[in-house]
Amino acid sequence: MNKIYLDYLSFNDIIYYKPANSNILSILFKIYVKLVNKLNNKLLCVEPMHEECHMKNQCVKYSTCPMVLANDMLSGKWKMLILWHLSTETLRHSDIKRRLPQVTQKMLTMQLRSLEENKLIMRKVYPEVPPKVEYSLTELGKGVIPLLEMMHSFGSNCLDAGLLNSEVIDNENL
Repeated sequence: MNKIYLDYLSFNDIIYYKPANSNILSILFKIYVKLVNKLNNKLLCVEPMHEECHMKNQCVKYSTCPMVLANDMLSGKWKMLILWHLSTETLRHSDIKRRLPQVTQKMLTMQLRSLEENKLIMRKVYPEVPPKVEYSLTELGKGVIPLLEMMHSFGSNCLDAGLLNSEVIDNENL
């Protein structure tokens, strides 16, 4: 039996390959499509969550749901507020801490590192004593600002409608 090395398999190899069993052709074609889609950073989705998604007719089915990715990148108690404060200017660590007095030093550092790992913010270290570190938004991070502005409008509308629930929203966190 001949081995087919999938690294070199092309569509023509599949089309002109005449197996005795048509199931082999079907399997090879599926393998080929998966490889091509993987190279294009798109996988044939086998996740059941895409079948239940209300965007399934419009969504390109990546290996990870785009909504799950966005949630992972932005989830965290302080991440959206950090991005909100960085949306207008570059800030130092102490400036961010001053604007978010309830966050602990450790938590702020963890959230900043996570945002940096997700390429939403950029950390610039100046070689001086004491060290000077500034944080600013990357181009990807700037893309989040319209979402944050819509969330701000939503919050304003809720406040205007008198939907402030003192049991849910603690004034110390505003």
